[in-house]
Amino acid sequence: MGGAAGAALVLALVLAPGLAYRVGRERRLPERKRRGAADSASLLVAGATSTALALWGFAALRGLMPTHTPDVGELLGAPGGYVAAHLPYVAGWATGVYAVAFALAASEGRFGLLDRLTALLGFGGRFRGISHESAWWLAFKPGQVEGLDDNPSKGSATFVWCALTDGDYLGGQLRFFNSDTTENLDRDLLLRSPIRYLAAARNGARPSQPIELAHVASAVVSASRIRYLTVSHLPVEASDENRLE
Repeated sequence: MGGAAGAALVLALVLAPGLAYRVGRERRLPERKRRGAADSASLLVAGATSTALALWGFAALRGLMPTHTPDVGELLGAPGGYVAAHLPYVAGWATGVYAVAFALAASEGRFGLLDRLTALLGFGGRFRGISHESAWWLAFKPGQVEGLDDNPSKGSATFVWCALTDGDYLGGQLRFFNSDTTENLDRDLLLRSPIRYLAAARNGARPSQPIELAHVASAVVSASRIRYLTVSHLPVEASDENRLE
C-alpha cells in the first residue's frame, strides 16, 4: 500500500509541471486536442523533462557546493533517518528544485524557449513539424505568417471584413477569435468598434460606401454565417476611414 501511494505521489509531482507546460502553451498556441493515453503521455513527457532538467541543475550545484547541499548518498541510503534529521533543510531544497521544474515547464510552454534557441542556432527549420494550427490562427496572428510583425499588440491591429451568407458585409477590428484547431462552423469572431456594415445588393444596386454602426461597441459573427473573410494587419495610427475600406 505504501509503495503504491508513493508511486502515485511521484507521478502526481511529475505531472504537475506537465500541466503548467500545457497551460502556458495554450496561451501561446492553439492546442491540438488529444485523448486518453496520448494526452497523459504528453503531460508526462513535459513534466519528466522539466523535472530532469531541474535535477540536473541540482547535481551541478551539488558538484560546486557539496557542503551546502543535501547529501544524496545518505539520502538514498537511509532516506527515513536522513530526512528526519534534516527535515527543514531537505524540504527547502526539494521545494526549490520542484519550483525550478515548474518554472521551466511553464516558461517553455508560454514562451517557446526551445524553439527560440533552435531558431537562434539556425536549426529552426529542421525541427519544424507538421502544423496543427487552424486557418484562422494563421490569418489572425501576424507572427505565424512569415514577413509579418510577430507582435500585433505593438504598433499594429488586425482588421477583418466578413462576407456573410446573405450578401451583406460586416467588418471591424478583431477583438477575439476561437483558436480551436478543429475547423468547423461552431466558432465565433468578436469584432470591436468601429463596426462597419455594407448591405447586400438589392434591386441590382449596392450602397457605394459602408456605414459605421453608431453606438455599437462589439459584434459577434458566427462562422456559419461567413462565406469568406479578408484580414489586414494595419498600423494602429491608421485612420478609421482607411481601416475597413
